[in-house]
Amino acid sequence: RLLECADTVVYDALVDPRLLDLCRPATSRLYVGKRDRRHSRPQAEINALLIAEARAGRAVVRLEGGHPLIFGRGGGEATARGQAGVAAAGGGSRGGRTVWVGGSV
Repeated sequence: RLLECADTVVYDALVDPRLLDLCRPATSRLYVGKRDRRHSRPQAEINALLIAEARAGRAVVRLEGGHPLIFGRGGGEATARGQAGVAAAGGGSRGGRTVWVGGSV
């Protein structure tokens, strides 16, 4: 349901691409994957992107494959989000995927 309502989906390399089919056609899909030391964007840029999208009033879904605190950067993203005053609503880990919807506090 979150993917159906998202304005922006920020996803990584381990996400099954069929999940993106659940998004509305107007949803922005932003790839931020990392594979074998090849990063599409530095982590600081990903954090800034998530915060900027949420502050712009967009419903942001951060979609990661695998456990976000082991394979991903969930802790760092959560810290950056908290320091920026961006709240997470309806988030959590579902079936090995991180999902959070951000909005400005």
